[in-house]
Amino acid sequence: MNFIFAFILFALILTANAAPFNPNKTITSFITCPFDPSYGVDILYVTMRPDPPESGKNERFDIFGTLTNHDITKGTTIIGIYANQSLGSIGTPYSSQYQMSPLLNYLIYLLLQLLLEIQLLIQ
Repeated sequence: MNFIFAFILFALILTANAAPFNPNKTITSFITCPFDPSYGVDILYVTMRPDPPESGKNERFDIFGTLTNHDITKGTTIIGIYANQSLGSIGTPYSSQYQMSPLLNYLIYLLLQLLLEIQLLIQ
């Protein structure tokens, strides 16, 4: 009787350990910056396809939102992008004064950072 109980318990433990458990690996989420609301940070939304990323395939990022809190002025507006708040930045933190179209500059950098993060997740 004890042998049967021990065998069933052993089989359950092996089965539970064999099942992958990492629910966060299949969910991609983009969160807003944790700034004080009085800073007037605009919220941008990001979606990606395919989600989750697939190794060896291209990713598409759709970034949209409305900039309403501040005027964007060449040479004076600065943008900072940080990724993966819990683990720190992925690479060098980015900040830049706008020299070209602000939206184009922002989107190019954001896309590069997201691609780096996906590359790190896939590895």
